[in-house]
Amino acid sequence: MGQKYCDHQWLHVGGVVAAFTTEGLMPIEPWEAMVRDLQTLPIRGYLGTSDGAVQVTSTQRKMGVDAMGKRGLPTAIVTESRVTIGLVTTASWLGAKIKAFAWKEIQAATKYLGSSAAEQDEIIAAIEQMRARAVSRAAQAEYVV
Repeated sequence: MGQKYCDHQWLHVGGVVAAFTTEGLMPIEPWEAMVRDLQTLPIRGYLGTSDGAVQVTSTQRKMGVDAMGKRGLPTAIVTESRVTIGLVTTASWLGAKIKAFAWKEIQAATKYLGSSAAEQDEIIAAIEQMRARAVSRAAQAEYVV
């Protein structure tokens, strides 16, 4: 059996690009489309959230870092994955404007991106909707014969 691809969704909401991703390997097409949004939309940061470890290639990681770095914008990552938290911490030590947060700290993650209280609520609601959609998709996929 091959690699399991993740479910990757994102929205431009509350002044940021907010994304939710399930565990698995990141397909190139949605990643490239999201990076184009990071490069072109009028945003002040990126909020990446995930359930489990998301596997991105070194090329994909560089695309994301370059997009945010060229614009000087911060990135907040919300996850419980220790591997991801370690990678984020290392990147911050190397000068990237990036910080990791646990799921219970999602409000702090939106605040880190400079979001107002109303924007924080809007962003968190969008993340919760994307997360629910991913759970629903996964449940439906289990019943496919």
